[in-house]
Amino acid sequence: DNKRGLVQEGGTGPVDIRDQDGLKVFNPHMNAKLHIVTGTGTTADDATTTTITDLVPAGSIVLCGEVAVETASAGGSSVNITAVGVTGDTDAFGGNMALDLNTAGGSNILSPTALMPVARDGSDSAVSVIVTHGDVGTQSTDAVVRVSLFCATADTTGYTLG
Repeated sequence: DNKRGLVQEGGTGPVDIRDQDGLKVFNPHMNAKLHIVTGTGTTADDATTTTITDLVPAGSIVLCGEVAVETASAGGSSVNITAVGVTGDTDAFGGNMALDLNTAGGSNILSPTALMPVARDGSDSAVSVIVTHGDVGTQSTDAVVRVSLFCATADTTGYTLG
């Protein structure tokens, strides 16, 4: 029966949603989706930023996230990740951090400085994420950073249950 909606008995503990597409909420006037997007970027030699292209989906606002070092930079300079953001607001999701880019497994929680600033959230097109760090120099092993963002995305097309 597809007209029952979410049915849950009372109790304690979390509600797990194990769907790659996230939680979708439909009504006749607007749809909304809560979901997590994840992307990785490889740090180029002598770079001070790493870009993860088009990570934030069009029409989304970022609620929170995480930046993590998947592969440590080796052979170059010892540097830290200092900020995560977007073009024009490079610390939009986190600044004043000191996450070691030379140690794999480290991570930092991201919290947007505002939910609805112009040109960052709710954009008409996908938005790239920029991870700022010190100059890595010439690496023997390129660093790989991962950014995961919890997003809310709206769609005004509406949905009718069939």
